[in-house]
Amino acid sequence: DETQKWDDLDRARELVPLLAQTDYLFDIHATNFDSPPFICFGHDDPEHQELYQYIPVPYVLTDPDTRLSADMGLSELSTTDYYVDTFGGSPWGEKKFGHKRGVALCYETGQQTDFHRVEGALQTVLQLMQQVGVVTPEFFEAIGISPAQNKPAMPQVYALTKGEITKNCKFAYDSGMGQGWVPVIKGKRVGVYADGQEVFVEEDGMLILQRAPDKMCRHRASQSRS
Repeated sequence: DETQKWDDLDRARELVPLLAQTDYLFDIHATNFDSPPFICFGHDDPEHQELYQYIPVPYVLTDPDTRLSADMGLSELSTTDYYVDTFGGSPWGEKKFGHKRGVALCYETGQQTDFHRVEGALQTVLQLMQQVGVVTPEFFEAIGISPAQNKPAMPQVYALTKGEITKNCKFAYDSGMGQGWVPVIKGKRVGVYADGQEVFVEEDGMLILQRAPDKMCRHRASQSRS
């Protein structure tokens, strides 16, 4: 609605000066439906790999062709990581790296009602903070929480290939289609609208980022070859 639109714009304007001075941004989220944890950002590169090698997730989602933005009529990424990667960086970071830079990613920790993942997500974030050098051992002693210690297996990298804004009509997912990261093949039915229109998969890949039926928007991803 219009009120939400202007609230989001005001919030973005307040954040811009902060993001322009940010060296690292870990944007923590949760999903509407049951989903394994995953990481998402625009472009996969060594600076992002340096971070996500410490995050225990099976998948990384990228958007190298800016599909998410294109579906909204934009020519460039519209995500927080894009702004930090493009314009971020502080004097502290410039001194450390020899040039101004920012690195950001979104960490989707799993279903928002699954509270047993909270401790693990917190330990992971603390480990990331330790790796980038913004906290000391004394900090962990003070808060009484230790960072994660194990280095997980590297996740599979997928690229967003298609996004679809659905019509304003009640929708019912077929069994198993309402979960995160569902392997699908071309021709598989996803679900059906209340008016009888069926929705089918157009290409092989993963069905991801499903919304609740009252906030319909779905996306598909294919595994990256990079």
